[in-house]
Amino acid sequence: MMERVDVLVVGAGPGGMSAALWCRGLGLDVCLIERAPVAGGQMRAIAERMDNVPGQPSAYGGTLSDRIFQQVVDAGVRCRFGVETSSIDLHGLRWTLGTEDAVEARAIVLATGTRRRTLGLADESAWLGRGLAYNIGSRASELTGRDVVIVGGGDDAFEHARQSMSVARTVTIVHRGTSFAAREALQAPVRACGNVSFRVAHTLDALVGGTHVERARISSNGRVEEIPAQQVFVCIGPVPNTDTLQGIALDRAGYIIVDALQCTSCKDVYAVGDVCSPVAPTIASAFGHGATAAKCIVARRSALRAPAPSHREPGSDSLTVSGLTVPARIGVYPSERHREQTLTFDVSFDIDARSVAPSDALEGTVDYAAVARLIVDLVGARRFNLIETVADEVATQLLARFASPAVSVRVRKTDVPSDGASASVEVRRTRAKE
Repeated sequence: MMERVDVLVVGAGPGGMSAALWCRGLGLDVCLIERAPVAGGQMRAIAERMDNVPGQPSAYGGTLSDRIFQQVVDAGVRCRFGVETSSIDLHGLRWTLGTEDAVEARAIVLATGTRRRTLGLADESAWLGRGLAYNIGSRASELTGRDVVIVGGGDDAFEHARQSMSVARTVTIVHRGTSFAAREALQAPVRACGNVSFRVAHTLDALVGGTHVERARISSNGRVEEIPAQQVFVCIGPVPNTDTLQGIALDRAGYIIVDALQCTSCKDVYAVGDVCSPVAPTIASAFGHGATAAKCIVARRSALRAPAPSHREPGSDSLTVSGLTVPARIGVYPSERHREQTLTFDVSFDIDARSVAPSDALEGTVDYAAVARLIVDLVGARRFNLIETVADEVATQLLARFASPAVSVRVRKTDVPSDGASASVEVRRTRAKE
């Protein structure tokens, strides 16, 4: 069965539900799909009351998830749960399930969120539920009298320690770094607790036990030891759920690259929530992303319906971003491989300034802050031999990312191959006519 909708939202966390609610409120037909059996995403896994969600003092994650989902249902959003969300054609704007079930949309909102990062141990999955977990959930009372090991050094690790230390016999925080990234407000009560110890510059290499974890094997500078552990929590950060997404621009950590309007590199595809928020993965941010994406979808549909100006050739103006200097690992000469280098970029987009100006909006022009982010992420992700390769890849990505008929990229590199020398190259890429 083929179903056609205005907007397909993928993921029913706070960002996805916000996008679905806003789209529906703006008069769009919306289908929301979710791999899990219930809505809420990681918000549902928050066991303690939250005090930082505006307008929702002391709300529990599960309760807030249910409230928002009820709003979504009441608004008339069609929802499907427990379905595979990986079969998505971002360029064809279609999701398929099996051979006969499909949903086609005019726009897609990706709200696939993140998952917990694993340690990468060979037998890690076998210990799950047998003394290994990635979230304490509501099970703090089950830790009474146990030796708890927590791997990590950020907010999440110290929150787990705070919930564990009042009931556990011992709590050991194992961190590969020499300092902690957690907020001081979270560190202070944990450091003051007498049954909490710290193993910095250590890694957890193995779990030891029979039917249940009994000990954790940790090491530092070649010295290996085993410490008591009946419960191990892994709190080493998130991983974006983008593994199955094809043909979309990602940063070096795998997060979806978006501009200020939540637009991705794929036409009519947006991203909201944690999957595009490596810096601020919060419920409040996800809510705002959903509203922004919905507003942009409606604005673009209105722009498509508006008659094009006939008095002017499109793309007859240009917008230039000049002098963007980016750290780079580049060069084939031995002297270039062991020193810091920079590349300087000048980027010019063809635009139609007159058609853009009346709305004073980003639609039809370029978010040059997003241009800078894309270049920084692309150049920082790998080592290049030639600036010609850099220029070509940057131009190709920018043309895919922004609605411009053509883009020119000039790259300059100094001190090549010795002090005082320089090299530069400029490429121009034009969008193929559809």
